[in-house]
Amino acid sequence: MTPSFFISHTYYWGDMHFNIFLGPERARNLDPTAWAVNRNMIFSLHNDSPVIPMLPNGVFHMIWCAVNRLTLTNRSLGEEHRLSVMQAIRAVTINSAWQGREEHRKGSI
Repeated sequence: MTPSFFISHTYYWGDMHFNIFLGPERARNLDPTAWAVNRNMIFSLHNDSPVIPMLPNGVFHMIWCAVNRLTLTNRSLGEEHRLSVMQAIRAVTINSAWQGREEHRKGSI
């Protein structure tokens, strides 16, 4: 079993979790990618449509969310969980293919 983080969650609903549902301390741990990195876990990033808009640049937005961890109001949410650009790219390509057991034909450019 490996995690797949709905990373755009931090952008679209981070403010609501911070202000209403979870509070600041718990909200910063939404989609805790650093915990997976620190444990050397293979993980992927995903989006859920139609829950969020289906954007032509959706994969790039996921990468942006993972690297920046900013909310709709530009609040930083869980800086300690930020991924590097390469970690985020790997999570949406090679790691995603591996999770789907398709690494032999997908995932790497």
